[in-house]
Amino acid sequence: MEKTFQIKNLTYSQEDVRKISIHDLKIGKICGGYIVHFFSTRPNPVIFVHAGDPITKETIERLAKKKLQTLNICESFDRAKRDKLVTLLKKLKTLRFEEERAFHSQEIIKEILEGCFYETNGNLLDMILSFHEVFYAFPDDMTESFFKVSTEDYVRNTEVAFFASFLSLVMGYYDFEFIQDIYNLAFLLDVSLQQNLSFHLHQAIELEREASSKGRDHLFSVSPNELSRFKKHPKMSYEFAKSLGNIFNSKLLHENILNQHEWGDGTGFNGKEQRDFFDWEIILSFADLFIGQRVAYFHKGDASNKYGLRLRDLRLKTGSRKIYFSRFLDRLQKYYDYYKEEDKDEITA
Repeated sequence: MEKTFQIKNLTYSQEDVRKISIHDLKIGKICGGYIVHFFSTRPNPVIFVHAGDPITKETIERLAKKKLQTLNICESFDRAKRDKLVTLLKKLKTLRFEEERAFHSQEIIKEILEGCFYETNGNLLDMILSFHEVFYAFPDDMTESFFKVSTEDYVRNTEVAFFASFLSLVMGYYDFEFIQDIYNLAFLLDVSLQQNLSFHLHQAIELEREASSKGRDHLFSVSPNELSRFKKHPKMSYEFAKSLGNIFNSKLLHENILNQHEWGDGTGFNGKEQRDFFDWEIILSFADLFIGQRVAYFHKGDASNKYGLRLRDLRLKTGSRKIYFSRFLDRLQKYYDYYKEEDKDEITA
């Protein structure tokens, strides 16, 4: 019988293990699996790096101190699927005409629907690694600073960024630079809170996604001295994003940061109504809501039907935010239904 072991309560076998060198790790890249070490006295390995974590200078320095000749990695993605998606995304940059980009984008959308929305053996890291490789533009020192503040938030942001980019394609925004800016802005939604991010502030961010004023009410009751900072953070994060001229292709999409806590009924941070927004100004707001708080670990098969179930749940909800985001929900549902059927004509934007 083949020997098995467990990582994060998931069962692996020796067939899942690949040997790598520390020199194979590149700063700024996302780790595609669990880097582990086996002890003869333990049934399960110890984890050095988690799947989905960024490789930082500190990561490599810590591993170098172990003085191991080789490292073991249990990969949580499909190389062929990752490489295919990377090729598709890079090709988008080379297409000159909108009609070409629109046609090509349908293939990207279909790949993601099959991987994350339907009951197939999809891997979330196939998508996250692909989009990160093609669109991520922050320098290594900023990646290091993001990661030091909160591992969990950085990993969640990679998923929000991927989904927001996919949503841009779904909504008919096929321009490579548009998608790249949306992708990178996802890492800056709460950047002004990253220094001295308290437990209560972190809770407030999560609660504000659930219902308008829920996060603000929470801070008012448990930590009122932090309420002002919380209310100001979209504006402060927006100003920080504008200062990064070398990261973004334009400043057109920075309004997404200002609008992240709007509900379309006048109860948000800036009191705006639904009529005040173009859909491209709230793509990140919807992506942030759709992904929710990530608590699970990456593993093979973790994407199967994941987003399909989330789409169904959001469409069953009622209230102002469902109306506010109805254009995204309807468009996603249209694509979901379309690619469930075979032999249909291509959807046009």
